[in-house]
Amino acid sequence: MNADGYDDVVVGAFGYDGLAGSALIFLGSESGIAGGSPATAGARLWSNQAGAAFGWGVAGAGDVNGDGFDDVVVGAAMYDAGEGDGGAAFVFAGGPSGIFDGDLDSAATRIVSDQPGSWMGISVSGAGDVNGDNYDDVVIGAYQYSAGEPAEGAAFVYLGNAAGIADGKPTTASARIESDQASGLLGWSVSGAGDVNADGYDDVIVGARNYSAGEPSEGAAFVYLGGSPGIVGGNPAAAASQLESNQAGAQFGFAVSDVGDANGDGYDDVVVGSRYYESGEPSEGAAFLFLGGTSGIVDGGPETAVSRYESNQANAEFGRAVSGAGDLNGDGYDDLIVGAPFYDAGESNEGAAFVF
Repeated sequence: MNADGYDDVVVGAFGYDGLAGSALIFLGSESGIAGGSPATAGARLWSNQAGAAFGWGVAGAGDVNGDGFDDVVVGAAMYDAGEGDGGAAFVFAGGPSGIFDGDLDSAATRIVSDQPGSWMGISVSGAGDVNGDNYDDVVIGAYQYSAGEPAEGAAFVYLGNAAGIADGKPTTASARIESDQASGLLGWSVSGAGDVNADGYDDVIVGARNYSAGEPSEGAAFVYLGGSPGIVGGNPAAAASQLESNQAGAQFGFAVSDVGDANGDGYDDVVVGSRYYESGEPSEGAAFLFLGGTSGIVDGGPETAVSRYESNQANAEFGRAVSGAGDLNGDGYDDLIVGAPFYDAGESNEGAAFVF
């Protein structure tokens, strides 16, 4: 965020100050990131609207205006801009000193929902450069958005340019992705997918945790490919890849993430979490790694995943959170991390995270 050669992190605290919410930025250095409290953060961002849940979704946005400084995107899922709990997302611009302390009025970009109760900003992510114009882009989820079907959910892609990302709303997005299924809850999770087919354009992955495709509420994740116009929006039929759990109630797609290149073949890969997946233990949860290739990621489910990870512990909800972890051991292969918030390892429901 300050172009000092060290990566930084952003942390959300949506319950801060009675659900107004906050986001904290901690700067990297030669010695890493120092622990501490909000007082030691490199920047503190806060909501000036009560009950906005600012910080529910947080992510690095890449460099949306091409100035050489990375930016951040923060979601406020219950923000009201004329629509109750419509939600919003805000982009804050990096600079030589990083990102400055400030409230929502200090954001470089404000994107607000045009629909009450849509919870836009529940998930946010940098999307990489989906249209090859050398400006990074963002994807924003609104899991309760209705576009023909109640609570079908939607995700919206906004393109960067020399001026950054313009203020907007769902109708100004370059692409809208929707589930076309009542209560599909698409957009609960969104992520850049890297470049899964190595065509030079970055891609996105979107989770629909309640989607039914043969099994009720099995959940699904959809990969949409970038190209010269960017992401072409649409419904699941327009996705380049559809991944599903084939298990009722598994909530596959509860979490999605780019992994980087896990096998060193030059194609980026993705991980999908399924918090209620059962493979011997009830609601143990699972995470699945899917490999990119010349044609991207093939349609499928657990049977087409190159790796399946599970907790072997009832009710652990392994896979509730997933993320690429970079190359932690320097072997040239990217790694991943999976969260299990109710895993027991000596203490009841203490939770755990696992690196693979």
